[in-house]
Amino acid sequence: MIIFKCSFWRFIIMYNFHTNTQQWLDISLLFSSFFTLTGSILTLVTKVDAYKVRWKSQYEWAQILVTIASTTLICLGFSEPGPVVVIASGTMVLALAVQRSLPWLSAAGVAYVVVAPIGSLAGGLWMIFWLRQQSYPEWLWIGASVAMVLSFLRMILVVAMRVGTFALLTRKVWTRPIAPLPPRNGPEEVRVSLHVPTHCEPPDLVINTLDHLARLHYENYEVIICDNNTLDEQLWRPVEAHCRRLNAASGKEQFRFLHVEGLQGAKAGALNLCLDHTDPGAELVAVVDADYLAEPDFLSRLVGFFVDPRFAFVQTSHDYRSDDASLFKRACYWEYVAPNRLEYAGASEMRASFTVGTMCIFRRSAIEAVGRWAEWCQTEDSEIAIRLRAAGYDGVFLPYTFGRGLIPDNYADWKRQRFRWTSGPMQQFRRHWRLFLPSRFGGSPHLSRWGKLFEVFRSVVPLTIPMTIAGNVAFAILLPIMVMLDITPQLSVPPVAMLGLSVVMAASVVRTVAEYRVCGCCRLRDVLSAEFAALALSHVCGMAAITAALGGKIAWLRTPKFNSRSSLRNALASVRVELSIALALVVIAITIAFAFETVNLHGKLVALGALVYPLLSFVAAVAMALLALARRPDTGTQAFIDKRAISDQRGNTGTPASP
Repeated sequence: MIIFKCSFWRFIIMYNFHTNTQQWLDISLLFSSFFTLTGSILTLVTKVDAYKVRWKSQYEWAQILVTIASTTLICLGFSEPGPVVVIASGTMVLALAVQRSLPWLSAAGVAYVVVAPIGSLAGGLWMIFWLRQQSYPEWLWIGASVAMVLSFLRMILVVAMRVGTFALLTRKVWTRPIAPLPPRNGPEEVRVSLHVPTHCEPPDLVINTLDHLARLHYENYEVIICDNNTLDEQLWRPVEAHCRRLNAASGKEQFRFLHVEGLQGAKAGALNLCLDHTDPGAELVAVVDADYLAEPDFLSRLVGFFVDPRFAFVQTSHDYRSDDASLFKRACYWEYVAPNRLEYAGASEMRASFTVGTMCIFRRSAIEAVGRWAEWCQTEDSEIAIRLRAAGYDGVFLPYTFGRGLIPDNYADWKRQRFRWTSGPMQQFRRHWRLFLPSRFGGSPHLSRWGKLFEVFRSVVPLTIPMTIAGNVAFAILLPIMVMLDITPQLSVPPVAMLGLSVVMAASVVRTVAEYRVCGCCRLRDVLSAEFAALALSHVCGMAAITAALGGKIAWLRTPKFNSRSSLRNALASVRVELSIALALVVIAITIAFAFETVNLHGKLVALGALVYPLLSFVAAVAMALLALARRPDTGTQAFIDKRAISDQRGNTGTPASP
């Protein structure tokens, strides 16, 4: 046996010396690409439900071994066995090290962590070597070398971040609360004050919200409705009258209506006013948006978390309802829901959860202790969570539905809402960046290291959107010009690079399907429409981040709740910037395709490929604006069915939740 092992390694060493560098780099590139694909398939197969792994822990190494072995068998079709066996062996050793270091990772999580450094190194080294072989200018491959180092460092940060945010796909062990508690009723109930801020809302909508709050399976609570700055009495007088009717029906002053004009601070100002009028005996404060219809067990199953004095807030998932089953609403719905149920659950496990403005409960004393709601911030909800955690409090996010709100009716309102949601975190970063520094440099000792990294990523990542778009467009324009001027040689993309890129793209599709499926999205067309909707928001997210980063003054604009269908003219007006840029990119693409006759086909295809993401982003915005014009009334009362099979303790497993 010893002789066999020595002979094996002697063979590998000798093969190493006699195999050329290009072959090693080619097979490394292919191995990392196919390992990305097989790892994504492993994720899709093993993670079919939130918080659950399909197979038991004792089979995890078999899963990893099969994943690496299948990758090896595929790569043997492209190379002699020597390099493939060496790379596969190294991958197995790295997987063992990762599993020992991070025992809470599932087999799919181990594969995800392992493939990142392999892919980054293989791709970077292959690119540098290829540039040198193709006689590209020295400055170009030196620049590529620097880019590779920076890319590797970025990869480490991204993996560290996504292991947390994608925890539903990578974890097998959970240490934090992952489900609501059994209903809590009786004389020991703590008093809860529910705050409902409103501004220029349809009275029927607010009345429906209050009716649902009146049916909560909880006794010891009050509801404060703060209507701020609504000049039209026909909007708030019916709500005031309905509060009197609800109080008469219950026989107690449970609903209190406040109307105030000239209030500063938008929603945060209204919430602070509600605090001023809160019953002194109320220990907890719940926030419910004017359009959210609460489930009866909203309070009874969440207040129990506050027995632990460390908990300052509990946040539940955003969810939505609609009587419109149009493609626009479906795309918006799944684009909304996926981050809520996937990324926020992972952040909660890493002690970095935050609140999202509705269907959440706070410890009242904690709100007062950190200085109340921030009236300067577009996202006062997530901002206060930073201050609470920095003060030593804890919070939890549960990806369960306890209420459903409305989706904007048109693209302009949807874009306005996302602008606010994106600019807010950047405002938070500008104000609180010192908290995110390492503790020895003055950062908060109460924020976890991962939590600090998460807050930085959440704030800064939208800035990379315009940078990526601008970089792609610049590359597409400069590449054919440089070839035409003989600054660089004609481009000839090797088949191995095209194959590797195709495999990685396929892996990305598989992993995206896995992400949506664990969130309850089981139809491919819904996955595609949600991704298309996310593309449509690229421009507005980038502009929001830039505006906030530069410290520009941003007016707080609410999302209209009236039925506000756009005309064709208004729809096009809402995307005139996106439409103009899309047309400009089409002109650039046509110019590249037909004007540069001296550039070969490979060069043109690579340049045009760089334009795909920018062009799709702006075209998607125009398409979503037009799709919002169509309306398809749903025959039922709920348009979207969530197929999640999460046990929500409401009496069975897999109760569908519908927006």
